Amino acid sequence: MAAKQSIDWVFFDAGGTLLFLDPERVVDLLDARVDGASSRLQSAWYHAMLAFDERVLRKEKQEGSLWLWFWREICRAAAFEPPSEETAKRLWEENLRRNLWSRTTPEALRVTEALGPAAAGYRLGVISNSDGSVAETLVTAGLGGR
Repeated sequence: MAAKQSIDWVFFDAGGTLLFLDPERVVDLLDARVDGASSRLQSAWYHAMLAFDERVLRKEKQEGSLWLWFWREICRAAAFEPPSEETAKRLWEENLRRNLWSRTTPEALRVTEALGPAAAGYRLGVISNSDGSVAETLVTAGLGGR
């Protein structure tokens, strides 16, 4: 019989697991004044991430700005007007100023509370390929110290 494996750490990815786009901020930056814009944007983000992953798997070469492509893909999936290069630049600058992936969910809060040292005793960690601002963003989103 195999020995029982002990789990000490549980790691989460930051983007798309603990942190999500702040749809209201992005809708304002895109000037997407349409019914259900925030909800459409949240759904479109998943579509854009799938499209991005498929591009990576196909090893497609990127012509031009990947950031612009990404936002155009989100807007296409949300049925918004495609952003201009100027709008994509504004999104980039705002993301640098204050991460656009700055919202969490009630579920993420509950899970991290239930798994943390005070409850289940696991040590929790976050893995991210972000720009180095994730620790601060986690604090702002209410996940700091978990």
